[in-house]
Amino acid sequence: MANIQNLTDTIPKVIAGTHGIVLRRLQPEDAGRIFEILQSDPGISKHYVTWTAGAKSKEDIEFRINGFVKSNANRYGIFLDGKLVG
Repeated sequence: MANIQNLTDTIPKVIAGTHGIVLRRLQPEDAGRIFEILQSDPGISKHYVTWTAGAKSKEDIEFRINGFVKSNANRYGIFLDGKLVG
């Protein structure tokens, strides 16, 4: 029987891509853009992206994303022409 590690390794890093739009797993290097988005609308953490609640810096977000990467958790972002938009 396959273990959970083997199952998560089969989940693609990029789910879909078309017309410059890509759905892919978040990576630590996305932390700066995520923090920028949160600064523009703090309500996002409270209502939509709750895993970012309480983050005070880009480094806080990067730490959390690193935890996702290490544990093979799947958190995805929507990118338009390479820039995180959602």
